[in-house]
Order: sequence, then C-alpha cells, then structure tokens
Amino acid sequence: MSRSGISSIIILSASCNLAFAQRQEYFGGGPLSLNLTTLQYDVYGEVDIATDFDYVSIDFDSWGVPWDSFIYEQPLPFSWENKLNNTIASWQAWNRPVLLLVSFGDSDSKRSCPALNASDAAGGYPNLQPVGDCRKCFDWNTTTNPVAAFFRQGFTNYILALTLAFTSNQPSTGASIIGVGFANEANRVLEAQCGPEWFSAYVDALNQVSTTFKNFYPQTPIFPVFSLESMYQIVSGQTCGGSANTIMNTAKPSPALLNCFDQGYDALVNIKRDIFAFTAYPTQFTSNSFQSWYISAALDRTDPPFDTTNRWLVGTSIIGDTITVNAVNSTSTGKQPAPVCTQVIASSDVIQNAWLENVITTVVDYKITLTTLTQARDILFSEAMTSCPCKAPLPDFQPYCSYLNNIRVLCYQNGLPSYICELVSKLQGTTGIRDLVNDVKDPSYSTLQAARAAPVHPEWMKNVVRKNSSSI
Repeated sequence: MSRSGISSIIILSASCNLAFAQRQEYFGGGPLSLNLTTLQYDVYGEVDIATDFDYVSIDFDSWGVPWDSFIYEQPLPFSWENKLNNTIASWQAWNRPVLLLVSFGDSDSKRSCPALNASDAAGGYPNLQPVGDCRKCFDWNTTTNPVAAFFRQGFTNYILALTLAFTSNQPSTGASIIGVGFANEANRVLEAQCGPEWFSAYVDALNQVSTTFKNFYPQTPIFPVFSLESMYQIVSGQTCGGSANTIMNTAKPSPALLNCFDQGYDALVNIKRDIFAFTAYPTQFTSNSFQSWYISAALDRTDPPFDTTNRWLVGTSIIGDTITVNAVNSTSTGKQPAPVCTQVIASSDVIQNAWLENVITTVVDYKITLTTLTQARDILFSEAMTSCPCKAPLPDFQPYCSYLNNIRVLCYQNGLPSYICELVSKLQGTTGIRDLVNDVKDPSYSTLQAARAAPVHPEWMKNVVRKNSSSI
C-alpha cells in the first residue's frame, strides 16, 4: 500500500543528548462527568487525575461550537465561556500537560455536518442545535456552497482561539499543550455516505484548517483523529466483510477484515497530519482472542515512515459492567411503560482489565508514545448498568436514574428508539479507573499504575513527537 505525495518535515525535534528515563510511554485520562441538569458532559475538577496520569485529555466534542462568535465575531455565549474558564482553572490546578480534542463534525450526522451550534438557553445553560437545516452531508466546497468558506474560517478561528486560551493561562510550572486533535472519526464511511466529490471537499477543508494552524503554532502537533472502528468499516454491527461479531471474534484477523481496513485506511491518504492519532473502542466485542489483535493488526498495515514514526492512541475504553437496556420506547410525556429488558453486552472488571493489559502491551511493542483513557472516572454508578428499569441503590444516586429516563425521552422526541440513547450513555458509564464516587477500581487502576511505575524525564514532552512524520 504505497502512498504518494507525502512530504516529510521535522516539526518537533527531541534532543539526541537528552537522557530519557526507561519509560517512554505516557498515559493520560479524560476528566469527564455528567451534568444531570443539561444532560451534557462537563469537566470535573478533582485533583486525583493529576496523581493517576501523566497528562490530561480534554475532549470538546460534546461542547458544540459557538459559530456566530467565531464567524461573525459575536460575544461568546455566557454558558460556553463560563464552562471554558472553569475547565482552564481545573487544568491549572492539575498542573499536567494537556491534549486538546475538538470536533469538526456533529456526531448525530455521523460527522458529515458541522459541529452543533452552541448558544445560551433559558437559565444560562448551553443550548446545542444543528447548523441550519443540516442533517447530512454539509457541502464543504466553497465554489458550490459559498457559506462553506465561512465555516472553514470559523472552525480555524475556533481552534486558534481555544489554543490561545490555554497557552495564555498555563500553570505556574509551565505545563503546556501536547497537541490538538480535530476531525474526529474522519473515515471512508463518510465517502460512502456522501460521495467522493463531497469527501474531496471535506478533506480540503480539513487540510486548510491544519495548514493555517501550523502558521500560528508551528511547534504544536495538529492531527485528525481516526477511529479503528471506522477504518475497519464497522457500521451498525456490520463490516464490509460481513457481520462484525462474526468477523471480529476470531483467533486471527481474517483476510476479509484486513481488506476492509486497507480500504478504510487508503481513503485517508490525502488528509494532512503531524501524528497518526487513533481511537479504539471495542465495546461490542469481549473475547480475549479478539482483543489481542484489535489494535496491532491495524498498525501492522500502516505505512512507514509516515504513520509508523509517531503514533498516539488518543482514546480507548471498555466498560466494566454488563449492560441491560429497556427495549420499550418512552412516551413524549416522559412516561416509562412496562419494560422489556434485554442484555446487550456482557462485560466485567476482569474483561475491562484484560483490555487495558492488552493496550499497554501493544503500546510498548509498537512504540506508541501517548495513550489516553477516555474517561478517568465512571460517569454512572455500577448498578445503573444492569438494572432495568433503573433503580438507585441509594438516594444520592437517584438523579442518575432520572438522567437515564430523561435521555431516553430525548431520544424518542428526536425520532429514535429510546434504547439507543440509554445504550450510548451506558457504553460510557463505567469505563474509568475510578468509580463515580472517586474510589479506585481494581484491577484496572493497579494495572495502569504498574505501567507508570518507572519514572519519566522531567522534559518528557520533548519525546512525544519523535521525528520526520508530518505531511503538513
């Protein structure tokens, strides 16, 4: 799978004379929490994350973008700006390097529309709505859609402003930005969904953003975030080679699956990047034979030196509990009819730890510099994962049952089966190394800390980008 048109430049050099410690793999965590009022994600402020990880990863995917502010220079929505200021204050308290992950596309449209527009709702809460009437395949071609130029520039302004906000408020010890990831889940599925001409304009828009960013921050890595699921072309339980459960749960990767990956990977060749950054979320598969090759089989098929020199796993997780959902829809008034409870995924603390052990082994074997656990702490209590309908074991936990009920109603009101939103919430429910009340979860917590036992050089960030791998 040879690639053409890939130039190599040095974007960030590590001193050859710097005596790095034994450990050159660094682990980060995402400080996500649930806002039970807005039904959105927040960033929590507890300082344990600074003890548990080498860096923090802040994911802005669920924040939306205040497009009027970054296109037309309108004031930032109060709720959005307040959330950003609180997040920066938490970062200063953690005093850890930070990885910023922002979203170019809206997940509801499978990333084919711009990120949701953020504004203030009644009560000072964030309000997130689709851009215009976009539900699918926003035209990024500035010739056929002049509005696209505004959104290209607006997103560039957004990333630059976000980067400036963090660089201007660094902790006293100088903990800085490791890199900026954007365009989450850029993948061949978008090309199949919207067509090759659309995909070409989309790639051009991504490249415009990254090229402009490098003009302002030449030493800061910027990169799209690819998902292994998208490169394997897993959509609704199917891959291009057949049933995902069948084709994935084998002792070795099948030729059909590897062909799916080759197609998905080839579609990304023209997307410029400093880093080969990817995520891995094998939540629908739990057999140990599957887990052992899920990442390595993909990395074996990436091209040297471009995507083999600098590799970052910027998001991975697997739940620590079995998931049961209510298959019966809620009503538009919020009433919950008698449930039909269905077990969807079987998992446990043991399986969660097995995945983490496999990730750590792969990270070392393939010289992956950064590895991010998407959630440092659980966002649901364990009992909520299997109870159907949700029953809180303690009064303090009752709001989380109310959250699951509310999110089910929201799904129904948007024309989707209620169980979809319940399932998505539970897939992220217990993936942390600490539980909802911040107690450590073993064996996963101990497994991660054992991997971090070796010390790192005080200037370890100089080694996170190795050499010669940028196409920007």
